[in-house]
Amino acid sequence: MNCIEESLKIVLETLALFGIIGGLYYTSKQIRSSIIIHELTLDWNRRTYTEKMLRENSRSENRKKLENLFGVEDSLEKIPLNQIIEEIEKNNSTVKSDLAAVLNRCEVISRGIQYKIIDEDIIKEANSFYLIKIFLNYEEYINHIKSDFPKGLSNFSKLIAEWKRIGFFEMKKNYSRMKK
Repeated sequence: MNCIEESLKIVLETLALFGIIGGLYYTSKQIRSSIIIHELTLDWNRRTYTEKMLRENSRSENRKKLENLFGVEDSLEKIPLNQIIEEIEKNNSTVKSDLAAVLNRCEVISRGIQYKIIDEDIIKEANSFYLIKIFLNYEEYINHIKSDFPKGLSNFSKLIAEWKRIGFFEMKKNYSRMKK
């Protein structure tokens, strides 16, 4: 009888071990599935947030006023720093606040891309021309700001530097010139 009890005990322990292993395997599959669903949900939320942000916060009126003021509506040329400072001194609060609004928006978008809150692919598709244009038009002013505040507009500058590094910046610049 002892032998039968021992055999039965071994069979039951083996079945319990298989049950535990099966449960752990099933649990690991569920965890992996949850991680994938979580990543997909985050990606979806990032993309919908980006689209919503682009629709609601375009603030193109500031950009258009500055483009008209400096005559760069269809231009990727740099605006000389002395011309920008001259206009700020003439129209003190208006030009400075418009510049701040435009450049801060670029910084917010760039920071959102850096922290993966905003989807870079959508920004590249929808707004990259304007980000590149703003950077080129106001590069001297951006550098002037950075000379006083080294961390000022750092995310925007990093984004443009990265786009330059991967060749996207030049591709967009050349494309905009071909459209003319």
